[in-house]
Amino acid sequence: MVIVTHRVLDNPISGAVVDLPVGDTLEIRLNQIGGAGYLWKVADEPVNVHLDEDRLDHVAGAMPGAAAGRILTFRAVSDGTGRLRLALVRPWEDAPIEQVEVEVNVTA
Repeated sequence: MVIVTHRVLDNPISGAVVDLPVGDTLEIRLNQIGGAGYLWKVADEPVNVHLDEDRLDHVAGAMPGAAAGRILTFRAVSDGTGRLRLALVRPWEDAPIEQVEVEVNVTA
């Protein structure tokens, strides 16, 4: 029997390091500025992980435009080390206002 684990990083700092076996998932939760058009996007995705899900984390009863969160779920797909870069950016602008880099070490 294969046991799959689910790791969660809540607002990780840039430079965080995560070790995952192939098949495990990594959930990254990030705060997002509400009503200003800024969204967390995957800027660089290494070959050893794959984005499985990208969703908005709504707060029940929050006013329109209130701050929300972004939840990005990645699956470890192959052995190796890679750097995952996430950027907080408006879709119509080039330069992000914030970036987070996470080193992902995947083992078979």
